[in-house]
Amino acid sequence: MFTISHLTNPVDCGNANNCRAHTPREAMPNSTTHPSESYAMPTPPKASTHRKTSPSPKSTSTAATSTPNSSPRPPPPRPAAPRPHLAFFAGGARGPIRSSVLRHWKDLDTDIRVYEYLPENLDYYTLMLESKFCLCPSGYEVATPRTVEAIYAECVPVILSENYVLPFSDVLRWEEFSVAVEVSDIGRLKEILMGVGEEKYLRFLP
Repeated sequence: MFTISHLTNPVDCGNANNCRAHTPREAMPNSTTHPSESYAMPTPPKASTHRKTSPSPKSTSTAATSTPNSSPRPPPPRPAAPRPHLAFFAGGARGPIRSSVLRHWKDLDTDIRVYEYLPENLDYYTLMLESKFCLCPSGYEVATPRTVEAIYAECVPVILSENYVLPFSDVLRWEEFSVAVEVSDIGRLKEILMGVGEEKYLRFLP
């Protein structure tokens, strides 16, 4: 239990003046103090006459977007923006499907940019913005967040998976904004994607 003894220092209370000089006010009793040991009650602070005002929406927005750790992604380019790469993927060989992608395309084609480890001078999201198609192979798990990342970057997702029921497939028409390629056709990726005409490609975009 926390007691007054935690707040006071040992002093010589041979007389009342000594006690008043060395004992903190918080340690002095309120109702049982002897008249000779009375002390002046501290004056309560005056209420501020200034009204508190809420920050304006503009200042609130600035504070929310200027935090040191915030790094908002740039907006995706419009369809007219150049996308010099046909397809892009970067990731480790986690599972047989990714291993197949790396085996067929890693560092072997300038149109299909496939990396196991992305070089330090390259940026993952920038490469998505510069590619027409983004490869989304399953890893050890069937689902992959790359699909959502590709859609945000307006990079047409290429689904490479087996026995994968796409999210909300009962209401979303995935064939209108993605390309599904059989795992057995990974070696033909360039041929398949080059076969998507410009008109059809533009229909994939929002």
